[in-house]
Amino acid sequence: MISMYKWKKVREMYFNEKVGIKKIARELRISKNTVKKYIKNIEKEPKYHLSHQREKKLDFFKEVINESINRKLIGTAIFKKLLEAGYEGSIANVYRHLKAVEYVKVNKDVVTRFKTLPGEQMQYDWKEWDFKINDKSIKLYVHCLILGYSRKKFFTISLDKSSSSVIRAIIEGFEYFKGYCETLVIDNAKSMVLNHSTKDRAVEFSDDFLLFTGKYNIKPIACYPYRPKTKGKVEKPLSYLEEHFLKYYDFNSLEDLELKLKIFNEEYNSKDHSALLKKPNEVFELEEKSKLKPLQNIDLSKIFIKETRKVSLDGYVSYCKKYYPVPLKYSNKNVFIEDVMGVNLNIYALDLNQIKTYKMMQFEKNNKPQHPEHIIINNERKEKTKKIRSDNILKFVETFKEDGKIFIEGLEKANGINSYYHLSCLLKYIDIYGYDVVKNAINKCVSIKAFHKDSIKTFLSREIPKVNYSIDTISIMPAEFKIRCNLEQYKYLSELTSKGGI
Repeated sequence: MISMYKWKKVREMYFNEKVGIKKIARELRISKNTVKKYIKNIEKEPKYHLSHQREKKLDFFKEVINESINRKLIGTAIFKKLLEAGYEGSIANVYRHLKAVEYVKVNKDVVTRFKTLPGEQMQYDWKEWDFKINDKSIKLYVHCLILGYSRKKFFTISLDKSSSSVIRAIIEGFEYFKGYCETLVIDNAKSMVLNHSTKDRAVEFSDDFLLFTGKYNIKPIACYPYRPKTKGKVEKPLSYLEEHFLKYYDFNSLEDLELKLKIFNEEYNSKDHSALLKKPNEVFELEEKSKLKPLQNIDLSKIFIKETRKVSLDGYVSYCKKYYPVPLKYSNKNVFIEDVMGVNLNIYALDLNQIKTYKMMQFEKNNKPQHPEHIIINNERKEKTKKIRSDNILKFVETFKEDGKIFIEGLEKANGINSYYHLSCLLKYIDIYGYDVVKNAINKCVSIKAFHKDSIKTFLSREIPKVNYSIDTISIMPAEFKIRCNLEQYKYLSELTSKGGI
């Protein structure tokens, strides 16, 4: 099949210029039969079925296209997905297909543009987004700060839209750029703008936002209500972020999202800008970086309020029905807490030394996590108990040899965990009756297989206790000598007396 141009040329050469069929075929490099075909029948003009051919190429990627449409991705994002899947066609082909299935959106308004000088203006806005972690839906706020001249962008996230979170996000942008511009264009969000009169063009900013812009000597400009294109330089990146990041990727956790957002941020700044025809990073480094106002160490403690909390006796701080472990040395003492953008919780001692930082999402409401120091203390106690029990068993076996070993095995089978208590009682009996008497009782119990401390008591009740006493060396006169017995001996003697044993 020949092009429309060659078809027209064939007819012109033959009918107008009176050129022969062979010469036409030779000059246009087509067959003589093709020349004859388009000379004889005027209705035989070339007909193309490119859409059918293109659809064939995209037939292999229907699953990718359908999934992308379900995610409501825009054409460029769908094209990117197709390239990753191995598609080798053009983006025009993709758009034709999307138009055929009535997916292409058209929404164009007339806009005007104005240019800003390096370091003159920056724009800020945020986008609300619902995303799921472990089947739980979480409301997320993605903040964007962009430099008006170089178009270098900074993205960060928060889990709330409070004035302190907005200001923190903007300051994080300052730290990323290592400076800031003279003016800041913002939306009319209540965290920054309380009232905006369209008639008088009068704006009432919130106290926190006024304090922030005043401290940094920034001129805030609130865009005209219901006309977001006033700050179009930041609107477009947020739309691009939604289509090529939020809708595009799946996230396993908030940390996963933060990591991917940093990578996306750098890649976006390293990509040619459609208006600049240059990379924002290059324009920033060469032309705008030196024009920014330098960062300052400014006290914003009146905005970033630290609340006081009392640490519980078991070492926890409570905030928004969640419990956060604190070192036990702060138990029953006051500490400061600081909510950072709904994402992190900072905990400070009263001297403002930071104790801990926690991700607020890592803990569930009304559920105390395991305190790390509790684990250490409990393990130490277990080891101490294990050692004492092991020492008592070793002492018993060393004292009573084979009978002692047999008796312990019998105790463990008959009494389980209580066998250690029985064993400790038996060791105390030695101090009361002496080694030989207790050994004889154990030997009798082993012979009749009576493995219990009360069985030993039965045999010992027939014996006379051997009371060990000590003389009070402080007294000088023999008449004042005092006998002091072990309390365990008194206790045991009392038991025997009450039972009629002696």
